[in-house]
Amino acid sequence: FTSPKEIMRYYIKKRFNMPVFPMLQILGLYFRLICGFWPASLNTALLLKENKDIPVLFVHGQADITVPPEMTEENYKACAAPKRILTCEHASHAVCSLAYKEEYFLELKSFLEESFG
Repeated sequence: FTSPKEIMRYYIKKRFNMPVFPMLQILGLYFRLICGFWPASLNTALLLKENKDIPVLFVHGQADITVPPEMTEENYKACAAPKRILTCEHASHAVCSLAYKEEYFLELKSFLEESFG
């Protein structure tokens, strides 16, 4: 996901069909009390912009309703390092390696060989 704040916003609005305000603020406070920091203080896409050296393979199922595919696409675009993206059309969350086994492992092997020799 792109950030804890954005995934919380997605769940509040799209998954639970609740108003973002005040739920996002309430969850943000709860997050701060439990985890010790504000959800808005973390941003994966911004961190990926700083990564110029470590190759990244992004893998996402287009049927994922746990984390929207758009978030992976945003992270991919933000990443400054060598990168690849594999999207699996009918795969849901965290099952690309099972649903698209051959394609997944061929891409992984190719990525590792290209990135780390």
